[in-house]
Amino acid sequence: MLVLWGAPARGQLPQAPAVGKSLLLAGDSKAVWAAVRNVDDDKWRLSVRTMTADRWDKPLAQQFEGLTALAASGDSAVLFFARSDLMVMYPQQESGHRAVVKAPPAMWGLRSGPLAVCPAGDGVILTLVERTRAPASRPTPPTAGTTPPQLPMELAVLRYHAGESWSELAVLPIRKGVRSGLLAFRGGVVYVLVVGAETSLHALEADRWRPMELPPDLGSDEPLALTAMREGVVLTSFEAETRGAKIFLLAGNKWVSGQTVRSGADPATWDEGGPPIVSRFGGKLAFAWREKTDLFFGRCDLAGDLTREPLAVFEQPPPKIPVARIEQVATWVIFGVLFALIFWPKQTLRTRPFSLPEALVPAPAGRRLLAFAIDILPVSTVVSWLVVGGQEQWTEAMEQLLEKGRSDELALAVLISLAVYAAYCIFMEYRFGATLGKRIMKLCVVGDGGRKPTLREVALRNVAKIPEVLFSPLLIFALLTRYRQRLGDKMAWTAVIDVTASLATPPPQESPEPEQADDRADDEEKL
Repeated sequence: MLVLWGAPARGQLPQAPAVGKSLLLAGDSKAVWAAVRNVDDDKWRLSVRTMTADRWDKPLAQQFEGLTALAASGDSAVLFFARSDLMVMYPQQESGHRAVVKAPPAMWGLRSGPLAVCPAGDGVILTLVERTRAPASRPTPPTAGTTPPQLPMELAVLRYHAGESWSELAVLPIRKGVRSGLLAFRGGVVYVLVVGAETSLHALEADRWRPMELPPDLGSDEPLALTAMREGVVLTSFEAETRGAKIFLLAGNKWVSGQTVRSGADPATWDEGGPPIVSRFGGKLAFAWREKTDLFFGRCDLAGDLTREPLAVFEQPPPKIPVARIEQVATWVIFGVLFALIFWPKQTLRTRPFSLPEALVPAPAGRRLLAFAIDILPVSTVVSWLVVGGQEQWTEAMEQLLEKGRSDELALAVLISLAVYAAYCIFMEYRFGATLGKRIMKLCVVGDGGRKPTLREVALRNVAKIPEVLFSPLLIFALLTRYRQRLGDKMAWTAVIDVTASLATPPPQESPEPEQADDRADDEEKL
């Protein structure tokens, strides 16, 4: 289930670490959620990784704007926004039922988002907000030239349970404003870490606040996260001088000395992108950080051993190939080449229809189809593997084809395959009179009168084959003509013959055009 929360925009958001402006992380004993902001459109994308899976799920289709905080509760995510006054709850399957809850502006306070959020059981969310404390009596209006008195501040712990309304759990008076705050819940106790002019830790138990000591080794380190674990409450801090992190464990109201976070044998450091974001992931801590333009995710045990891996699920896919534009350009190129070949200059005017000697037998349609399959299959296989990719990409392309009736990758692969196939046929038929498929099927391409076809004729018949294959009903034309000629054969004045059934094979050398041969015969008769 996904929970979306928004609060009215009042005041300014607290200053967050540099990485926190574009990356959020929240987890619990079952799963961890990550949200990444796209710098191009300022929209956030969300993905989840459960304890039972070894990879991140595909980011949700819906993207979010104005995200300020993130929390996890079981199989749910809780999202807080800066410019809305609604909380929307809906299941992880985005088509499920959504419940809308009005925000409590009177409880919320000055900020446009919570200081901290944490889960407190199944379907229970706690938030820490900063607000002004209402005075006991009505304040006296300030006189001219005097500064109005500053209202006292307080931190409020708010509780929300699924299906119920928000309620105020407790209020913690503070003397000055805070820079940030951390919140954790374990064993019925609420822990609040206040970071401001002074850093302090407070525990709420049985409706009473009690101050708690901070870890002796904390020093001037910046607190990053306060996490409830099975072993106790864990505080993760960041040391600006060494650019490293430490882990402190509170067990039995006593802090255990800090453990330095290590990557292998060396201390882990974060030199770029600011300190990491830390949360819980099962029995370990989850780290997320940015290095230049790359995102990384790591799991760290309480002994400080960190294992890292790329957080590649949010990588932007490569720019889509403008297949529609390529198809338009290819169409104009094909018809332009056909036009040029049909009206090629210095052609002899044909005064009689195409004909073949009686000894040459047109090739059967079935064997021509088999020859086409033998030639096209290797070409299309190689091109499709290069354009579409491996098995996963093929599966995705086929799903798009079945759902939308079209796949850009498959369309591009078909177009390139036909172009390569046409070039291959032009070379083979002009050089050898037949492609490999035609040679296997004992077929041969001939020109008018059974002569060897010219380069223009071979190019014309094969370029015309591209639109014929794309618009397959045009291939029926071959069944309706005397010499089993395709539309491209009719334009090029060529035909495909059956070598085995023919009594004579076409001459190996190119003969003159038929009209020129007739003129020579007339001259010989006159002599």
